[in-house]
Amino acid sequence: MINFNNIIKKKLINQFIAQLKKNNEIENLTFVGSFVDKNSDEKVNDIDLIVITNRLNQKTFHKYVKEVSSINLKKFSSKINKIKVNSTFGPLKFNYLENEIVIHLMIYDLKGHIDHCIKSPFTVYDWERSKIYFKNKLNDLFPVGTLQIRDFFESRRGIKNYLIDLKKKKISYKEYTFQKNKHKFTTKNISLVDRDKFEFYYHIIKNLLLNYIKFITRKNKLYQLKKNDKKIFKYFGKYFYKKHIININNLLRLKKNSNFNLNKNFDIWIKSFINDYSRITKRLSKNAKKIIFIRHAKTNLNDGTFLGQGRDPSLININYKYKKIKFNKIYSSPMKRSIETIKILSRNKKYFCDGRLNEIDYGKAEGMDLKRLFKNYPYIKKGWDNKKDLKFPGGESYKELNLRVNNFKKFLIKQKADNCCIITHNVFLRVLIGTSFNIAKEKWHRIFIPHLMKLEFYVINKKFYPNIDRNDLKIIFSNLI
Repeated sequence: MINFNNIIKKKLINQFIAQLKKNNEIENLTFVGSFVDKNSDEKVNDIDLIVITNRLNQKTFHKYVKEVSSINLKKFSSKINKIKVNSTFGPLKFNYLENEIVIHLMIYDLKGHIDHCIKSPFTVYDWERSKIYFKNKLNDLFPVGTLQIRDFFESRRGIKNYLIDLKKKKISYKEYTFQKNKHKFTTKNISLVDRDKFEFYYHIIKNLLLNYIKFITRKNKLYQLKKNDKKIFKYFGKYFYKKHIININNLLRLKKNSNFNLNKNFDIWIKSFINDYSRITKRLSKNAKKIIFIRHAKTNLNDGTFLGQGRDPSLININYKYKKIKFNKIYSSPMKRSIETIKILSRNKKYFCDGRLNEIDYGKAEGMDLKRLFKNYPYIKKGWDNKKDLKFPGGESYKELNLRVNNFKKFLIKQKADNCCIITHNVFLRVLIGTSFNIAKEKWHRIFIPHLMKLEFYVINKKFYPNIDRNDLKIIFSNLI
């Protein structure tokens, strides 16, 4: 393990960027992991570097690996005796020598990055925290944005995935195979023995604990686990803390001392830890108040013109073949298109109209298309180009609509009813999604909300949490790229 002070780190990062940036097809370089997270007085054993490119094939892959391998790291530290490039994907450690440094080079094309965001949100969410990048930020290419309760059960490095690996006594990881100009991931496994076993156990415990804390706090910040860590008591409760803290402490101690010898009890304990952890997350999900937001069905005025509050069309067709659901309560905007949507989706006879759920007020832009708006009000285009949140002429801004959105969220939090359905509009939902997934306000207009797509949210401890299928988010964020 090697020490790099901040000055050396900066020079080293600049060396990597200088070596790779000449490849114009590269869209992003991001340094992540312990190399950027640890203080300068802490040792690191690898440098994690993400590369996202517009052109991934066997030739470019080996070119990037060769360029990274050619960097002379020894000039940055006299203690470096050996350099290794690890181009696989997974939690494996490849450095076994004290003075060896490993460059963990993870290369994706844009499609692969998006797929990774959908299937491995915990990993990419951590990466999004990094401020050490070149060209584009990761979440500008495609965002994870926030963690969701469903991620703990559905993601590649979630509870289920870990239990499968432990049952097989193997760690799964991936690497590329190439054929002509195509590439695909091949899954491989390595047996859980010696250091690999220790590192994987440590990886599981640390990431499950910290991901839960990041989910609850809704903050993508670096947390360091400590001996007798009070965060574990705070977020997981007294029973969990007392049952598991001794083994967690032992794991932290062994990691600090680079002692990778685990006693046999750890095999039994880690499964007990995961099962208790699973019960906590399932209970959290079960006790949460579920709310479904839906954009109304289509009208003949959803034609590319601004349809807000100034026109009130009916739906094109109400003979949709949807399995109707009985909700405990339905709230709808007062517009016809929202009220008529209730009949498509629900068996409820009773519903409540609320003006806060109305579409954004387009004012004098109602009925215009974008081209005509810019022609009649050129200051709007100039302001938007400069990332300003301007009101539509005689109408609302995103900021004003967001006040309505937040006001209605606070109202819902106070309601006792579970399984509520909210029928509302495109821009209302863009604001809701944009704020929930930490998307820059100037990009909210590019969030795509399909008609009748169900957008699930949870209320937990009087806070709003999105819980949307990440495959649906792939559609919703498709225009952000």
